[in-house]
Amino acid sequence: MNTKTKRQITAQSLLQQIEELLADYYDAEQKEFPCKDLRQKLIEEVFSRVSNQYTIIEKESQIAEEDQFLHRPLEERLSIETTISRTFVRLLEKYSTCVIKQISQSANLESQPSPCFN
Repeated sequence: MNTKTKRQITAQSLLQQIEELLADYYDAEQKEFPCKDLRQKLIEEVFSRVSNQYTIIEKESQIAEEDQFLHRPLEERLSIETTISRTFVRLLEKYSTCVIKQISQSANLESQPSPCFN
């Protein structure tokens, strides 16, 4: 019986990849992506999808060097990045009206959760 062992990836490296994607969608004056609910939904869905192929671990020290993100083959890195990008686009399409409304509103609603993502 040939059972394939899942590769490992750290939660931190996944979060870093998500943040890098989101950084393309806000200007340098903002500290983070303005739609916090969409960001959280993206994180949840990416972790769910990636966990089908990888074991997600918390600590960098628990991961073998060859499983660290930068040491992965280009094909694997691109696959993870593509998963993140496609998930983001799908969520933007699904929640576009709400996202536009939430982003365009002033800072006085930043602390209030959006009803769109509940």
